[in-house]
Amino acid sequence: MKEAAYKVVDVRRRKRQKKVTGWWSEKGREVVKRKKVLYKRALGEKTESAWEEYRRANKDAKKVVEEAKKEELVRFGKELQIDF
Repeated sequence: MKEAAYKVVDVRRRKRQKKVTGWWSEKGREVVKRKKVLYKRALGEKTESAWEEYRRANKDAKKVVEEAKKEELVRFGKELQIDF
């Protein structure tokens, strides 16, 4: 039944497109990846030192992402002023 419906309606599947943001960079990717690795390690080891290392990496990742977002916002604002 589905096959007959597909022949009549012409359904096509779309490929998912990756979302692109101006602030996402290689540095941000590396910092977030390191944070995830340390999180998995902390879950496995369950030691205070592992959790402390993860917390430091988490703070670093947040700072890097926040800075990148601020820079992108400034760049976007300047671009809007030029176009206006």
